[in-house]
Amino acid sequence: MDEEIIDKLPGDLKKLAELIGVENTLKIVDHWGGAYLTIPKCADMKREANIIEARRLYDAGGYTIRALALRFGVHSRTMMSWLNNKRRGNETGKRD
Repeated sequence: MDEEIIDKLPGDLKKLAELIGVENTLKIVDHWGGAYLTIPKCADMKREANIIEARRLYDAGGYTIRALALRFGVHSRTMMSWLNNKRRGNETGKRD
């Protein structure tokens, strides 16, 4: 049933339905249908969430800097910077 509905959806709504399901897609259509909608990437927010999670995993033990860098898709130097900035009191990992 869902596959039949997905096939009838135009453009990016097909991808959205595959990602979040037909029911949720139709809720978005009901609420935002006809409007021009952009979805921000929220890169800064995602970066901060990744830094917090990496620090939590590192502090809990069991992860090397290299393993964390691979897990989060960053260079080992970047991971070291994320971890070192916390030690200097910079919670967001942004440079002073």
